[in-house]
Amino acid sequence: MRLGLEPASVVVVRDGDQLAHHAAAIERLAGHCVDANPFYEPWFMLPLLKASGQRQRLCLLLVYGMAGTDLLGFFPFERTLFHRRLPLPCLRLWRDPRHWVLRSTPLVHEGALATCVATLMDWMASDASGARLIDLPHLPGSAAFTQALAGQLIAESGFRHVRFERESHLYRRQDSVEHYLAAILDGDKRRNLQRRQRRLAEQGTLAYVDVDDDGEGEHLIDDFLALEAQGWKGRNGTAM
Repeated sequence: MRLGLEPASVVVVRDGDQLAHHAAAIERLAGHCVDANPFYEPWFMLPLLKASGQRQRLCLLLVYGMAGTDLLGFFPFERTLFHRRLPLPCLRLWRDPRHWVLRSTPLVHEGALATCVATLMDWMASDASGARLIDLPHLPGSAAFTQALAGQLIAESGFRHVRFERESHLYRRQDSVEHYLAAILDGDKRRNLQRRQRRLAEQGTLAYVDVDDDGEGEHLIDDFLALEAQGWKGRNGTAM
């Protein structure tokens, strides 16, 4: 372990059954993450791992403090080849085969970011499998983990390459709805949206409101799920 950083140890598990033994520690970690990611929390990830079968070579890293009680970081990787035309062994942040996992940000404790990044790099340097590449798909560029890892690679003259960037409109609030729609929709799509709004308004009162109360938000989500279950998705057994 590097000087000035909290000592840590790495535990590697290979499947969901083994990971389930660490579920309580991961849940505690999720409440104190520097970057939140519900897709890697046990309630979401464990059922997906079970449904995914044994087709993936999992390498699920858990970084614990030396006392062995506090989980500092959770890095769910799979061992794979970087590309079929560049068949180098690499560790890729896990996503299920059907891509229900929309964000691949590791869970890292807000007070142990530097420790987790250093521990991850030290572990890779000693990994007997020989993987020297990490593939980080669907990782927000603004995430604290992304920034810390990039800084560590620069400090150690490591190689990093950004294959592509994609801006998400989900995380940046616009000046107004009108400006947002004008930026992402052409004229035909905006007119089609307005037509649909008029038809919806014929069925009852149509209003757009900000929901600040958590309790009200949960109530509206339940109403939406109940509505979805009444349609063709519900009849086919595929409603969310």
